Amino acid sequence: MISLAKLGVISTVTVFFKDVPIKFKIEAVAEGKIDKETKKVAGIDAIEFRKDLDKIIRNMEYKGIGKSLREEGIEFYGMESIAMFIIKKLKQNYPISYVRVWEGQDEYAIVSSDEV
Repeated sequence: MISLAKLGVISTVTVFFKDVPIKFKIEAVAEGKIDKETKKVAGIDAIEFRKDLDKIIRNMEYKGIGKSLREEGIEFYGMESIAMFIIKKLKQNYPISYVRVWEGQDEYAIVSSDEV
């Protein structure tokens, strides 16, 4: 029987930097034991996990990336900043393992939750 597993969800956000749209793909991964009753990783419902990630991203998109990050004490330096912001928000409700943020198809940053 598997005792430890990971559950990941992916979402996308488009932000504007100096009037240029930049599309980011964001993967958030939670890690935990499989609940014997629900058969879910740490009892997490993947649909709710995705909804919460999407809500964080939509709020960031609405407010603006710079303002959202500054409110959490994070300066915007790129993909790593976005990952740290999302980890801070998701850690409140989920056992986050890491967040990976892609800019384009070939470039990404991974930030572990224990680094934030």
